[in-house]
Amino acid sequence: MGSIVFFYEACARGLHKSKWSACSPRVRDLTHMPQLRTIDGQLFDLSEPAARLSVFVQYALDDVADGAPVLVDLGAASLARVAALLERTVVVVEGEPEERRVELRTQGLPRGAALDDELHAAADAALDAALGVVSLLDVAQLLFELRLLDAPLPTTMLAERAARLLRGQPAAALRELLGVADGDFLSADEVTAVLAEPLCAPAAAAAATATAPAVPTPPPLARSVSQAMGESGQDFVTTARPCLERCDARTLRELKAVSAAWQRRAREVLCDAASAWRRQPIWSPSAEGRALAARLSGRCVVKRHGVLACMGRELDCGVDLPGHALAVVPLLEDSEWMVRRAAVQTLGKLEPAALAQHGAALAARLGDSGVFVQIEARFVMHKLEPAAGHMDAVAAKLEDSNEYVRRAAVETLGKLDLADLAQHQQALAKAAKEDKDYDVQIAARVVMHKLEPAAGHMDAVVAKLEHSYWGVRNAAVEALSKLDSAALAQHGAALVAKLEDPVSSVRRTAVETLGKLEPAALAPHGAAVVARLEDSDSGVREAAVQTLGELEPAALAQHGAALVAKLEDSPWIVGKAVVETLGKLEPTALTQHGAALAARLGDSDYRVRKAVMQTLGKLETAPLALHEQAIAKVAEEDSDSRVRSAAAMVLAKLTSQ
Repeated sequence: MGSIVFFYEACARGLHKSKWSACSPRVRDLTHMPQLRTIDGQLFDLSEPAARLSVFVQYALDDVADGAPVLVDLGAASLARVAALLERTVVVVEGEPEERRVELRTQGLPRGAALDDELHAAADAALDAALGVVSLLDVAQLLFELRLLDAPLPTTMLAERAARLLRGQPAAALRELLGVADGDFLSADEVTAVLAEPLCAPAAAAAATATAPAVPTPPPLARSVSQAMGESGQDFVTTARPCLERCDARTLRELKAVSAAWQRRAREVLCDAASAWRRQPIWSPSAEGRALAARLSGRCVVKRHGVLACMGRELDCGVDLPGHALAVVPLLEDSEWMVRRAAVQTLGKLEPAALAQHGAALAARLGDSGVFVQIEARFVMHKLEPAAGHMDAVAAKLEDSNEYVRRAAVETLGKLDLADLAQHQQALAKAAKEDKDYDVQIAARVVMHKLEPAAGHMDAVVAKLEHSYWGVRNAAVEALSKLDSAALAQHGAALVAKLEDPVSSVRRTAVETLGKLEPAALAPHGAAVVARLEDSDSGVREAAVQTLGELEPAALAQHGAALVAKLEDSPWIVGKAVVETLGKLEPTALTQHGAALAARLGDSDYRVRKAVMQTLGKLETAPLALHEQAIAKVAEEDSDSRVRSAAAMVLAKLTSQ
């Protein structure tokens, strides 16, 4: 608890702006080296450059006779550390132009990306040199001792260090680091909910009051610190903001899951549009995101489109994707409409607070030359301007002469929440019954099912599974795939019947759709899916393998032999899918297929060999050791470095036991 007591006191007392901070002190020409005096009368010399770092000292020197010491309400040990910190901090401003020095003295370190590496390194060196600031306790101790001197630069240096010490820690580790009492922990359900909500979501006070007993408001932290330390202090939430505002988005999200009190403090920063964090967010970009963003400048249209789709699908939309949004925005001007639409869709994954930063660029797409870009832009702008009539403009496209435009309008309306969707029910009902294109009719039925789940709309879709034209049958299967698992399970038998469709595209779509069932609902159809492992179309076989991989391990084990029989299937992508699906078995069940897998270490395709090696690595040590010689040979002789590396990792598992 010691670290958190210091941290509370530091934040409550050390990060506030004093009554003098609104104006800059005049710079005095000192004839004597300034001196600071402790409460017990001990004196400490302070160089003029160090004195200029403290607003308090500058103003105090105006109020005392030349040469008289400035009284500081600290003991000798504390003032010694503070003086040392001020002296060490001088090197941070040395060598900078005078205008830059004044900015650093009065405002402290810049935040986020504005803090360049050189300045960051200088600040780190100043804290490390002879001060030993290595832990949150060290930071808190100095913040507590620095509280009276109103020194923006060293204070922000410490706040930056505190943010770094908190960064990258999950909520559980933060609880321990911050010394949160067991009784203050959130429940598992509360943690799950707060981590899933939008980053900048305000507290749902009304709902919480209605569904759970009120959480007692803890005493002001200043009062708690007063009891523990014998000192008075200011309100934590107000004075701690500079520290929290230097945390990155992922850390703030995790802090919301630490305790009710920390959740409130994090929301103070995240939900206040005027806060320094909201005005200049510090996102949490991942290495994966950086790698994807670097590929956005490629010449290939298909690759640019694919990268954008991958970013929207794979990156954390709350804390990671916003950090790469500036790399996406230029593609709103791409020469290809499909890339522009993908850029709009990717930005549309952002939460409202992050999306608003790019509102002007997205609004420009409302007049795009590509109608599909316009439609997508309307949907995204609706998130920012729900009363601006953007979705009315989309609904108007239901009367367009182009069936692809009408279908895009239907599918876009289908992404609305029920309250907004209901406003367009009449137009959608008309499309479901009267549109001359079957694809549009089916798409409209799916959307109408959301509004009228008992009206038989999906029965009308299922009836299309028997249509004479394969495209309509395929569209009907795709429509079923958009249902939630519970609704989809009601049509499992109809989907299984389509596994025998004469057209391979329909069979593949049916297999893939079955894979969206919950494992328990899928299990009864396992045998029908296994039969598709012998399909004449490789795409259907691959889909069958992947769908079997959605089963629970125990159910999947029943089909292990059928999968092993397809290890030599071609093309390579089918064999690789088989290996990866076998890797989902429990280790004991996987053991019986170890020899068959090891035999595929000689496959002609490196991707299959690598997948085999990774799957073998999931075996327990004893059965894995049976294949040690073969694995060692691959590690030494395989023609592909990626396969050799995978083999080396498996060997390391053996040698570490």
